Amino acid sequence: MTDSYLSATNLLGFKLSTIDDASAGLMDLILDTERWGVRFLTAEADAWAPDRDVLIMPSSVAGVNEAERELELAMEAETLRSSPLVAQDEDLGGLEDGWLPPAWQAQWRAEMDPEQAVDAPPAPVDETLAEITAELGAEPDLGADRWVRASRLRRIACETADGVSLRITDLLIDDADWELAYLELTLAPEHAQEDAHSTSRHLVPRRSIDWLNRDTETLHLAITEQELSEAVSPV
Repeated sequence: MTDSYLSATNLLGFKLSTIDDASAGLMDLILDTERWGVRFLTAEADAWAPDRDVLIMPSSVAGVNEAERELELAMEAETLRSSPLVAQDEDLGGLEDGWLPPAWQAQWRAEMDPEQAVDAPPAPVDETLAEITAELGAEPDLGADRWVRASRLRRIACETADGVSLRITDLLIDDADWELAYLELTLAPEHAQEDAHSTSRHLVPRRSIDWLNRDTETLHLAITEQELSEAVSPV
């Protein structure tokens, strides 16, 4: 079953290749915690922006070559280098003030408060920026309330509706639309017993996600332990 989806764990480290043969390593996936889909890929940008990653829209991925561990991008190197940058941190502080191009910030300020805007909102520079701008929306602060890195999500606690602790072992992504298809889960050590159920992995669809508590760093599920035991196991 898992052959139909991309493993987030396996994806990290894939090579991103532009149509003119430039390349960068895939560093992380950024998910939207409202719809639970991959909204951005982050790639290493150390060659032109030390300690920064570059944001790429999933729609820019033209092909996936799992055998070669490569994602083919429908863009040239110049477009990749001119894409927005984010800080390489865990709390997505890089998605707050200072990471956006000045034109984007001016546009969002004008959209949010037209009376305070001196000039009309500037048009996005090109089609790629227009697409990312539309995806982000007119928000003054794109901090941790909306986004979570896949690398961080895999390390936070997970809990069923009846209080059983779980570990997230992987995220399975549908590369047709880059939505989160399934969470791959196992029982946390404190709940595990020496039986097949405790060591087995279970696939839980994203509709089973209830909410993410950022204060306790816990992902709450809307299913019980019994429902978990009946979930599909990866093969």
